[in-house]
Amino acid sequence: MRAPRIVSGAAALFALVLFSAGLDAQFGRTAPPGLTVWADANYRGANHTFQEDTPDISATGLGRQISSLRPGTGESWEVCSEPNYGGRCRVFSGAASNLRDVSWNDVIMSVRRVREPARGEAPPPPPGRGPVPTLPPARGLELYAGTQYAGQRLVLTEALPDFRKREFSDRAMSLRVPPKETWEVCVNVNYDECHLVSEDIPDLAAHGLARVISSARPRQAGLERRFGLPGARARLVLYDGANFTGRSLTIDSDQATLRFFNNDAGSVLVQGGRWQLCDRPNYGGNCVEITDSIRDLRRIGLRDRVSSVRRR
Repeated sequence: MRAPRIVSGAAALFALVLFSAGLDAQFGRTAPPGLTVWADANYRGANHTFQEDTPDISATGLGRQISSLRPGTGESWEVCSEPNYGGRCRVFSGAASNLRDVSWNDVIMSVRRVREPARGEAPPPPPGRGPVPTLPPARGLELYAGTQYAGQRLVLTEALPDFRKREFSDRAMSLRVPPKETWEVCVNVNYDECHLVSEDIPDLAAHGLARVISSARPRQAGLERRFGLPGARARLVLYDGANFTGRSLTIDSDQATLRFFNNDAGSVLVQGGRWQLCDRPNYGGNCVEITDSIRDLRRIGLRDRVSSVRRR
């Protein structure tokens, strides 16, 4: 019974040699420039080579049909699950014979080349690694699964209350913020325990936010306006820290008692309407009406003293 095993093993080895030879014949010792993709695993089936950034690959007939790929020698390419480099994204610097192994089979809808950073342009690479490629700028908040803006990427152009919808909950290790934009990144879903970010952060661990972000939303300039959501109800957001930082509670209706947020508010963000803040439950005690955001509630004598809130 040994002979069949030997023949089978030899046949498999011979097939592997033939397959490798086929790849060498197809690519030579180096892969051609660009990103070559195939509809089937193991570099088979319909294929196409991208030489330029392509925000929507539908015209190639391979949208959500790619099962293997190979970047040109020395090149890195970013692929994304949605057109215009949206959805979840990942950078490939080497061949992938079966994208099912990395959960990218039949997913890709846009591709673009990753350029090497100019000197002084990108953050230093992690110890022991070569230069980290940088991606072309995206519109919106960019969150990365690795430090130094490496690994799988999620791009947000609008509020997302639950990262589980995009398979990115508790994964972010670094982030980039577009110029003149401010975002809230939150530890819990539905914008609870949030932190403001307005600049790039190459390692979220330095801020205690590594692998804990579960929701995020944009903040408009001045902080007093709404988030730009059409038809949004007037509301306010209480924060337990000054300057709209720390744990948060969003309120869009009268609250006779704040329960878990009682006497915790340090600042308040008003997103429309006139509101009354009181230092006792049921709108009792000292009450102050506000229409604008307040960075530190000490200014009106209510720091860590708000117990009830209502619309006026």
